[in-house]
Amino acid sequence: MQLNACLSKTDIRILLEQFLPLQIDLDGKDGNRLLVFDRLESLSLVAERGIRVELSGEVIWPVLGLEVPVRIKSLSALIRLSRETRPQANLIVGVELEEADLAWVPGVVDQGITDRINKELRERQSGLTWNFEKLLSHNFALPDALRSAESLKLVVDSSSFQVSDEQIILGVALRGTVLARFAP
Repeated sequence: MQLNACLSKTDIRILLEQFLPLQIDLDGKDGNRLLVFDRLESLSLVAERGIRVELSGEVIWPVLGLEVPVRIKSLSALIRLSRETRPQANLIVGVELEEADLAWVPGVVDQGITDRINKELRERQSGLTWNFEKLLSHNFALPDALRSAESLKLVVDSSSFQVSDEQIILGVALRGTVLARFAP
């Protein structure tokens, strides 16, 4: 059995917009250095890499003990999607800022802030992982009324993951096995 899930750019946009406004704490729990995104300006898929988003919002970064919000006119980030295949198939999600344009800040400083935020993100993000093989493999107990069958076991035999310019496709090949019920 082959099962494919296809996510279009529209599907992904609808999902990502539900996160807004998005606050990312760069200090860990309850820190005072924040990225706050309030608008998803654009979204594109980057083949074999992930999702590129253009966002606007604010950077809140203390300067001399004062929390100074700086408006983010635009920020380009790549939501990296990669796949580990063994020991289990995991989809791994990471974030990297590519470019930022901050209000009232020269371009050279923009790049320095982008580099610093990327450093903080690398140190703080363990990456979101999804073991989709484990999630989709399941043993279904069947009702007693089915006298000859006790359970249906579905196991993922193989999986695939692809990012194109138009969609993200996750595929799994499932093997089904029926466990017979033996009469006492």
